[in-house]
Amino acid sequence: MLVAEPPGPLPGQAAVRSATEQFLARLGAERETLLREHFAAAWGWYERLSSLCTAGRIHAWRNECVLACGLRAGDRVLDLATGRGPLLLGAAERLGPAGFAVGLDLSLAGLIDAQAAAVARRARAEWVQGRTLSLPFRAGSFDAVLVGFGSVTVKP
Repeated sequence: MLVAEPPGPLPGQAAVRSATEQFLARLGAERETLLREHFAAAWGWYERLSSLCTAGRIHAWRNECVLACGLRAGDRVLDLATGRGPLLLGAAERLGPAGFAVGLDLSLAGLIDAQAAAVARRARAEWVQGRTLSLPFRAGSFDAVLVGFGSVTVKP
């Protein structure tokens, strides 16, 4: 199983906690509720802000991520913390009609937007509301697992 996500610290380099990670660590048990509410309200501007903050590089990064996974027609792919599904939709295009693409996210609002985007792009994808740390799938159900920026907010 391949997990594709932005690279972490280099060997011998201490992990630096972002301001977001530091803030979420202080929240404790309320973290999941805050994340649901935040992203439910954020979808209208989140994609534009992500593009702006990365000088448009996010779009190329998503494509590079999908290509690096070596996906083939017929593969089964899971995208964790999929949000509105841009990474998964890129992957779904490579899977063909025999492939299986599933996006999982806490935010129902994001998943509704993802479904609309999939319909508009004629992409074959399924959307599941759930928690990344308690997956509703059997081990070995997927050939590849994608994680975009969800690794910032997913902590045990």
